[in-house]
Amino acid sequence: MKKISTLFKKDLLDLGRVVNEINPENQWVFDGNGTPTRKYDGTASAIIESSLYKRYDVKKGRQVPEGAIPCQEADLITGHHPHWLKCDLNKKEDKYFFEAFDLLAERGLYVDGTYELIGEKIQGNPEKIKGHHLVKHGGTTIIDVNPITFDNIKEYLKTEDIEGIVFHHKTDGRMCKIRKKDFGFKRNGDIYKKSRDYIQELELALNKLLIDNFDFKVIIVPVRFYIGLFDQLTHLSSHPFNDEGDRGLKFFGRRIISSHHVNKIEFF
Repeated sequence: MKKISTLFKKDLLDLGRVVNEINPENQWVFDGNGTPTRKYDGTASAIIESSLYKRYDVKKGRQVPEGAIPCQEADLITGHHPHWLKCDLNKKEDKYFFEAFDLLAERGLYVDGTYELIGEKIQGNPEKIKGHHLVKHGGTTIIDVNPITFDNIKEYLKTEDIEGIVFHHKTDGRMCKIRKKDFGFKRNGDIYKKSRDYIQELELALNKLLIDNFDFKVIIVPVRFYIGLFDQLTHLSSHPFNDEGDRGLKFFGRRIISSHHVNKIEFF
């Protein structure tokens, strides 16, 4: 399962948001060749030759676990290389995968393909369900967005409590996505995940903005990143960054400095 692109282009001043401009590689959606399906918020898994696998990100410099199956090529920026790793009945961390897998097996519903594991112990359970379930990717069709335009999708995701939409090409298997948070909207109870994802996207942007000045490195960050980050950190209630926004910013600063060997962070 390869990482799929975003339907619209990213805002270059805020990579956590999109602008009203079609990502050229996804023009097929607007040509009538895409089927919109619900995007669930969980963790990716797969059934391959009737065996259960989970998505495992091999970080740069780390060894690939024995038997892992590559999902895609390694990311050229971060070096991260997603794989499918076979779940193990003897490992506690895999118990919820098997709980959901067994439910499918009992109903005779499982087939090879990729799935989303959702449930009470997954990502804080934003889908608000009991137990744990495997939802096949592309299995739930959304018919409410018509015609498919930037404004219609934005309005739909503003009012619907879902993570987003995945468009599936009708004939060749291509996919693209658009998420609620791409427009700046939050799901109910999704403050923690929203902030975590914002940090990850910000760090990716900082990789691209890094300037090497021989004696020291300076990261120059657009002020909109700072404002957005501060807004996130000051509204958290149960998060490792918590207490107040400035504490979170200090934590974030130390994290960036240590992970990028940076001496200074500037905002403009």
